[in-house]
Amino acid sequence: MKRSILIIILLTLVTLLICEAGEASVKSIVIEKLTHFIDWDKSQDDSEFFKIGYLGNPHFIKDLEELYRKDKFYNKKLVLIENPLLEEMNALNAVIIDKDFRGDITGIVKRAQEIPLLTLSNSEKFVEQGVMINLVRKDGKVSFIINYKEIQKSPLHFSYHLLKMGEIYDK
Repeated sequence: MKRSILIIILLTLVTLLICEAGEASVKSIVIEKLTHFIDWDKSQDDSEFFKIGYLGNPHFIKDLEELYRKDKFYNKKLVLIENPLLEEMNALNAVIIDKDFRGDITGIVKRAQEIPLLTLSNSEKFVEQGVMINLVRKDGKVSFIINYKEIQKSPLHFSYHLLKMGEIYDK
């Protein structure tokens, strides 16, 4: 019941915000809402921070930082880390890979299969390379594509409700 209400709130928020705010703000809010449909590693529960690394220059990072400067992100203080090294990703909860990022993401994808690290992108091209969730704009709306094979390899547990909300990539 609680998750159904969250889904309705999420969809309503996204619809309203697309009309009133820019795409960057909508993607920032969607990222935070998605985190509530993932069961995170219990060893990280005592941390007061939710750490997100980003590679490249995602246009919504400033909005993400601004929106969650005072508010909580997954009930924690948000910390953004620019261009983390592969070794530093063990301390992150998520990493966002920008559509213009030119580096190799193979190591990141492999690391996310070993540790509880959510991988996100703002480009459809990265879904084919193993990123778990790709935020995209289709028909004037922000939506997301879930790489089903990659989330199955992850130690994170994704809610059935999240899978129903997103488009599934399973190739």
